[in-house]
Amino acid sequence: MSELSERNRLRRGFTLVELLVVIGIIAILMAILLPAVNRSRMQATLIQCQSNLRQLGVALVLYAGTNKDQLPLGFVSRNLDGTPMTVNGANSGTHWVLLLQTALNSKYGDNWVGSAQTGGEIAKLRELFLCPDAPGDRALALNHSATTSYLCHPVLMPFLYPNGGVYEWFGTG
Repeated sequence: MSELSERNRLRRGFTLVELLVVIGIIAILMAILLPAVNRSRMQATLIQCQSNLRQLGVALVLYAGTNKDQLPLGFVSRNLDGTPMTVNGANSGTHWVLLLQTALNSKYGDNWVGSAQTGGEIAKLRELFLCPDAPGDRALALNHSATTSYLCHPVLMPFLYPNGGVYEWFGTG
């Protein structure tokens, strides 16, 4: 009789109730930990965003220091007389992203043609202009100078368009 009870005791596994209790405890622990994980992920994104904005501030100071304390223009594609800007016969223009990118690393062009020739449109530095929390296709944003997540008020970085021999500030009249 003792041999039979010894065998039964060794074969006995978890009961259904014990298994459900363990699963319940694991579920409660996950419910407690998931919000903490999400908060830490959001905190990491916030720190990355703050770092990007700080570096953009440094780029603005560098740009202004080399350009008579002027902020970069938001967008320019035409000369004062209304003719298209050209570089080596190709239509060109510039965007504040390209100007600040060149202020941080002068090997990239400060206009569309120069940026395309030097690979500035796909440079790792371009990620500085993308908000880490912004939705969308980040690969597409890296290939277009006008696609950025950090935008600015048109008075601070105006988009200028020629109008009868003078530039008009977009958004301010």
